[in-house]
Amino acid sequence: MAKLLARRFAKIAINSIKSQIELSSSGHEVLKALKSPGVTREEIVLGMRHLARNVRSQESERSLLADSDYKDLKQFVESNLDKLGPQEIVNLSFWVGSLSTQNSSELTKEGELKLLDRIKNISNDQVFTFEQILELFRNLRTWGKYSYELEKIVFNFLDQNQESISMKQVVDLLKNSMESMKSPKINFVSRLVQSIDSKGIENLTTKQSIEVFNLLSKINEEEINRVSIVLKKIVNALSQKVNEMSEQEILEILDLHIKMTNITRNLLVGVFSRMTKDLETRPQDYSNFFVLKSVTKLAGLIKTGEYTIPKDLKNVILNETKERIDENFVPSSDFADVILDLIVIEKALPKDLVLSLVKKTQELKRPGIWTFATIRAFELLEIPTDHLLLRVNSI
Repeated sequence: MAKLLARRFAKIAINSIKSQIELSSSGHEVLKALKSPGVTREEIVLGMRHLARNVRSQESERSLLADSDYKDLKQFVESNLDKLGPQEIVNLSFWVGSLSTQNSSELTKEGELKLLDRIKNISNDQVFTFEQILELFRNLRTWGKYSYELEKIVFNFLDQNQESISMKQVVDLLKNSMESMKSPKINFVSRLVQSIDSKGIENLTTKQSIEVFNLLSKINEEEINRVSIVLKKIVNALSQKVNEMSEQEILEILDLHIKMTNITRNLLVGVFSRMTKDLETRPQDYSNFFVLKSVTKLAGLIKTGEYTIPKDLKNVILNETKERIDENFVPSSDFADVILDLIVIEKALPKDLVLSLVKKTQELKRPGIWTFATIRAFELLEIPTDHLLLRVNSI
C-alpha cells in the first residue's frame, strides 16, 4: 500500500504544472505547461523566469517572444504586478532583467514603475530573505535599474538583520555587487565593508580574506582610501594565518602583492619565510603544480620591480625545480615558460640546473620549445646553442 501511494504521489508531482516548468528543456515546453487549466499566478511568473533562461541560453528560442501566447502572458503579468509576493518579484526581476535591453523592455514604462514600487513596499515590510535580496540586487543590476532606492533596500535589510546575517552572506553580497557593476559605487561598497568590519575581520576565513582583498583592490586609486583601513586589517589577519594556508591560498597571496605592493609587503615576508622553510625541510608535502606555479608567481613579482626575492628562497626554488625536472614532473607544455621564469628569478642559474634543462630540452624534441624558449633561454644564460646535443634538423 505504501509503495502504491508513493508511486501515485510521485506521478502527481511529475504531472504538476510547477514540475513541468522546472523540468522543461525548452521554452516551447514552458509555454505548453502554462496553457494548462488552473494555472496560478505564481506558476506563470515562475514560467516567465524559465522562459527567459531558455531564450538567454538558446538563440533559437528567441522567436518565442513574438508568440501570441507569450504576449498574453506578459499582459497578465503586468496587470498583476501589485499582487506579487517576494519570490514572485525575484522571479519576475530575473525575467525582465534577462530579456530587456537598452532600447526595449518586457514591461511597459508604467509596468516598470509598478514593479519597482512593489519591490519598495515589500522591502519595507521586511519579508525578503537574504537570498532573495541577493538575487534581486543582481537581477536589477542586470536590468540596469541600480538606484539609491535599491541601495536603501539593501542597507535597511542589513540594519534590520545585522545579527542574523552571516559573514559569508555579507561577503557574497560584496562579491555580487562588485562583479555586477562596471563601476562599483564606492558608498555602497564602503557600507558593506563596514558591515564586514563590524563582524570582525578576524572572523573571515583565509579564503574569504583573500576574496575580499581581491575585490576591494579593484577600486580605483582615487577612492580606495575609503577602504584602506579594512584592507590593512585583512593583511594583518592573513599574516597571522600564514602557517595555516593551503598551497592554493599561498599562490593567491603571491598574486595579491602584484596588485597592492604598498599594503601587502609585510605579508609577503611571512609567506616567503614559510615557503623557504617548508621546501627545505619537507618538499614532499608540496605538489609539482605548486612548485611550478611558485616559479611563475615569483618571476611575476620580480618583473614588477617592487620586490627582491630572498636568496634562500631563490636557492630552494631552483633546487626543487631541478628535482622536479629530473624526475620528469614538469609537463612539456609548461617547459618553455619554466625556463624563462627561472632566468627571471636568477640569471646565473646553477650549472646542474642548466644541465637538467639541456637534457630535458633534448628529450622533448618539440620545435616550438626549441625555436622560442630554448634558444632565448640559452642566449640569456650565455651558453652557445651549438653546445647542445640536440639536432634541430631531426625535429
